[in-house]
Amino acid sequence: MRACCRGWGVTARPWRRFAMRVESSAASSTCWFLLITPRTSAADQHLDLRPGAIREALALQRPVYSRTAVYWHFGRDEPVFTWENTDPCAASEAWPVSKPPASLALVATRVATRVVDSLGGRYSAQLGIDVDQGDDQVERWALAATLFGARISAKIAERTFAVLEQAGVHSIADAGRRDTGRLIALLDAGGYARYDFRTAERLHAIARRLETEYGGRVSAVLGLPADQLWAALDALPGWGEVTVGLFLRELRGVRPGIDLPLDRRALHAASHLGLLAGGGPGIALLRDVAHEAHHDVRDLEAALVRLSLLHGRHMAECPGGMRCSALTRTAAQPDR
Repeated sequence: MRACCRGWGVTARPWRRFAMRVESSAASSTCWFLLITPRTSAADQHLDLRPGAIREALALQRPVYSRTAVYWHFGRDEPVFTWENTDPCAASEAWPVSKPPASLALVATRVATRVVDSLGGRYSAQLGIDVDQGDDQVERWALAATLFGARISAKIAERTFAVLEQAGVHSIADAGRRDTGRLIALLDAGGYARYDFRTAERLHAIARRLETEYGGRVSAVLGLPADQLWAALDALPGWGEVTVGLFLRELRGVRPGIDLPLDRRALHAASHLGLLAGGGPGIALLRDVAHEAHHDVRDLEAALVRLSLLHGRHMAECPGGMRCSALTRTAAQPDR
């Protein structure tokens, strides 16, 4: 074995690593493959992957066998499990993003085009809302996002939004000026029979909060510093993580400071389709892919969220990439 190693010119410092996440449908598991190539990446400037350095960094020579013999080895936050420390991962967000090979980039562009064409892009655009065109459009989107945030199908939310607009309700403030009975009737006409009273009360409560604190307009909330924006929107009655995330991700880049990390469902779907094979921060790579495919990154992100919702818990059973089952069949519209 030693002679073999000498023949290969083995060095204590490995060559560059290229990590690719691969979903295994056979074993319903996730595997990581490392491809060894000449050492040129930014990782070599930050990570010392010599065997001895790994041993020292993770303190692997400690006698912790009894602790690792039960309750699995991973996903535990006890200090003894040094390999759970994600500090190097956090630091890696500042590394330069490496470009995938041209062949991978071409495939990613084709897949991106197909997923947007098959599943649709931004929810706001499909409702005829252009959030890039000013505050009035943002107010319309806030009303629609409130409807989408309920546990109800996307089609019913879209139909209800159309009914409200036909009745002259174009914003949450407009909804707040309608009496409860009239608002419930409009919601019923859109299909909100099970959630009509609750949604009417929620719209009135949000309208009151906005009137008291922000002059009645959601767009005024967007003027808050970036580190306060999410909390302020999350404090609106009934919004929560799903509604805030939906609302803000379609405003990405519209206002300074609105640049969320890639939605975790979109990230999962992008990995499933092989769109992030180049490594680096998800949203940065997705922007590149969207640009090459001549799509707005918000349309691609929304399409990926739709794909994730369509697959649900069964994504591991799908081959992914261009053979993804969600792209080869006509599927029901996912929620949000």
